Amino acid sequence: MASIRSRVFGAHVRPLQLDLADLSSLKTAVDRLGLDHLDVVVHNAGVALDEPPRRETEDGHELMFGTNHLGHFALTQWLVPLLSAASAGRSVTVGSFAARSERLDLDDLQSTRDPPSRSTSARHHPDCARPGGHIRSNRKRAGPRGARCHVRRSTPLQPIAGKVLP
Repeated sequence: MASIRSRVFGAHVRPLQLDLADLSSLKTAVDRLGLDHLDVVVHNAGVALDEPPRRETEDGHELMFGTNHLGHFALTQWLVPLLSAASAGRSVTVGSFAARSERLDLDDLQSTRDPPSRSTSARHHPDCARPGGHIRSNRKRAGPRGARCHVRRSTPLQPIAGKVLP
């Protein structure tokens, strides 16, 4: 946060504690913001399990899918009105470049047949293959004059943590 403040004059930056694996906590977190607009949200959180057993979120979804996709989707849905109220509101979702080699199994989103594990190729669960897959929905919901939604990939050699995205 100090890095952003030092680079963006007048930036008001604050952390928002929430649990992406608990959908009910997300609306509460957004309500706690108490803002009339939001300039940018950066989704740069996720989980990757080393090995099974399969674990679930508070809402009963497979943990990685629920956190890395459903959590970001729900959070952004509740933030779209605030982002649209900003002069140039943006939602940026950061995902792993390594996951490009994996494919999302649309027939087993909850990983009931094939529990998540680190693969030798991408070392990520297949659900990371489409970070920000919900972006099209958010763009449509925001409308032509609404918030801009972007997907960015971090690189294996240069972590995104601590960097300000355009």
